[in-house]
Amino acid sequence: MKKCKKVHLGNVTKIYGPVHVTQTMSSVTTQSVTNQIFLEGMAVPVRAGKLSIIDRRSWLAQPPVEEKQYLAAPAKFVIISHTATEDGTTQAENVYLVRLVQTFHIESRKWSDIGYNFLIGCDGNVYEGRGWGVVGAHTFGYNTIGMGISFVGCFMNKTPPQFALDQAKLLIQHGVEIGAIAKDYSLIGHCQCTGTESPGRSLFEEIKKWDHWDEMITTEKPSALSSKVPPSNLNKQ
Repeated sequence: MKKCKKVHLGNVTKIYGPVHVTQTMSSVTTQSVTNQIFLEGMAVPVRAGKLSIIDRRSWLAQPPVEEKQYLAAPAKFVIISHTATEDGTTQAENVYLVRLVQTFHIESRKWSDIGYNFLIGCDGNVYEGRGWGVVGAHTFGYNTIGMGISFVGCFMNKTPPQFALDQAKLLIQHGVEIGAIAKDYSLIGHCQCTGTESPGRSLFEEIKKWDHWDEMITTEKPSALSSKVPPSNLNKQ
């Protein structure tokens, strides 16, 4: 197809040059099997124990609508939530889901970007949201002092796969190492800050076992560091 113009792949990718189509089914299949191990029907990252972050460019993120705002100091809180959506066991499924979340946050919530700093997929990858040190729109009262990590899926009656949980722990550890998260940070569930089921009952019980979980933070007794910004201003974050 050397004379083709403006070829569309899916609904996001445009190619303006020549397109060469070859039969590579066997090589693609081999690469897929090489890159992932499949255990009990679940895709498990080969590099167990290694942090795997999919950056914004790789999941085709929209650029922020407004200029980023940055935390004044390392995050004192790590807030765990869930997206309350479907979950996916492949990178392709999670890219699709993360893009849907961003679209919902920007177009429906009228936020400047996806609300979370990072998202964890059930494929065992971390997806960069707003990223390190950026003020999010994930938890009212804690956006300017915390980092929001959301698991892609709904975890009321099940927990994410162990390798996804491990990725969250590695992400937090890395954040501490690079100075983006305070060494004495508090780990809390989204439901401890606002009236919500997030991160889901099952996942909430899981994070209670993690290091730094702070049982003292509740909706009735928020942190003294919690922001008092009116709810109407949350959308501007």
